Amino acid sequence: MQDARHGLSPVGTRVDGRLLRLVPADARRILVAGAGAAVYAAELRRARPTASFVILGPAGPDAPAWLRPVVEDGDMRDQAAGLDRFAPFDAILLDGALESNPSPEGFLKTLVASLAPAGVIAMKVANVHHWSRVGSLLTGAWDVDADPVGLSDERLRRALKEAGLESADWRKVQHEPPQDSPRATAILAALEASAPDGPGRKWARERIGITHFLVAATPVGALGRPLLVHQRALGPLNAGLNASVARVRLMNPGTLLEGFPGVRVRTDTGNQLPEPTVREPDRIFVWQRVLFRAPNVDALRKLHERGFVCVIEFDDHPNFFTFINDGGRATFLSGHAVQTSTPELADYIRQFNPEVMAFDNQLPSLDPLPEKPEGPVKVLFAAINRKAGWERIVQSFRDVLASGVDARAVVVGDKEFFQALGPIEKEFMPILDYDRYQDMLGGVDIALLPLADTEFDRAKTDLKFIECAARGTVVLASPVVYGKTVRDGETGFLYRSPEEFAARLRLLITDHGRRREMARAAYDYVREERMLSRYVRARLDWYRSLVARRDELHAAAMARVGVEATPAG
Repeated sequence: MQDARHGLSPVGTRVDGRLLRLVPADARRILVAGAGAAVYAAELRRARPTASFVILGPAGPDAPAWLRPVVEDGDMRDQAAGLDRFAPFDAILLDGALESNPSPEGFLKTLVASLAPAGVIAMKVANVHHWSRVGSLLTGAWDVDADPVGLSDERLRRALKEAGLESADWRKVQHEPPQDSPRATAILAALEASAPDGPGRKWARERIGITHFLVAATPVGALGRPLLVHQRALGPLNAGLNASVARVRLMNPGTLLEGFPGVRVRTDTGNQLPEPTVREPDRIFVWQRVLFRAPNVDALRKLHERGFVCVIEFDDHPNFFTFINDGGRATFLSGHAVQTSTPELADYIRQFNPEVMAFDNQLPSLDPLPEKPEGPVKVLFAAINRKAGWERIVQSFRDVLASGVDARAVVVGDKEFFQALGPIEKEFMPILDYDRYQDMLGGVDIALLPLADTEFDRAKTDLKFIECAARGTVVLASPVVYGKTVRDGETGFLYRSPEEFAARLRLLITDHGRRREMARAAYDYVREERMLSRYVRARLDWYRSLVARRDELHAAAMARVGVEATPAG
């Protein structure tokens, strides 16, 4: 059985998503070694489709061409000694490779020699003191080939130091002994009986519950100051439209931000302001789509006192929200800075707050271009609040589908649009959650993206276009917003009148070859230019620049609302 995301067999691999997240988003040359190296490389490539990969060990019969060159002759340390022609690596990922080597310290030094000056080694290392390994050792049942011996906490830290590395992230994966296991109970009793009272017994109890260490390490001197990015989402993170918006604007960038050494990201919901942390002296609080009728001076003061820079995240035109009657002034004055999604929104917001940065929506991952199912061509309209855009073309859409072409309409979210289509072949779905919507895109052929030439629509992003492109769905779009990125006739079609809409829709329905060419061109555009991994470091750099100016930004924010700033405690 193959994984459709990358064409490699997952059988027998142990891919750990926590380890994947320790690899920097913008790493472009990556070495992978250890268990499931080829599948790890394929998973990393989903977010970095233009990166190059080298693996230590056999790639397997399913390995695609992009995994070459593969170093696979001799033992792992000999292979590592021949990495000079591929170095330097921005990142090295190890799962079980360190502890399974006859000389972990020497192997690590060899790898460090091929690491870029600011590179990262992300590793998963078995803890030699875990209760299951100790038990296997005591009973003589340890299969060294199936389960590498492991390293102790002290030996791993010493190996890092000797190799010139320092840890940016050190996590202990817990797997406590099951209380109903006679074997585990006996092992615990033996360990506690052999350990002296006090610190020795406490040490044994702590160590035997740790199954692995997850570590990110960098060359000494390359690690920046620890940074906390605390993101406060508008609504629930597990379902609904707010969850989809949070996924795009907060959670996807947050996941990639955590791959940078020293950065920790927390995303939550609620009304309480965050408390200061001990281990991160630098702190950013990102507040999504919060709405105020008056500047929230109290929140700004408290956040500053707690060591945070407050960044308002706002990705829609504020005039759309009936709660706001001041154009968003109070909301944008309630942050030390504002992040948004388009240059147009950034220009609008600057009249209230000059500290603005636009981060366009990008894709966090990319799977292979899918093959579309056989049968009638499916034409999708998936949106709400778009009547100003679709009312110009709904009659043309209905006429084309009623003319005998082999096509049917799929409408998601907008019941009024669905009813306006009349008695044609059509189906309706309610608003889908993020993952179901992405899956659904792979099963349709054409997507309609109508926007009107209004202040609200002009502030939208082209997210729907790149989401469609990633799944081989060709777009027929208005020039508003999409005219900036859709290359007309190459990566999709633009329409400027109902008549042009009808003609181009008919062409897309009837010409499968043309549709496939456009799908491939759009997919390649996303692959080369619209991956989030290419842009997330700019977000990190901006956050660090805000932290460096924290007191200055607070004083300016207080001055904008006519209040004197007080020094932080």
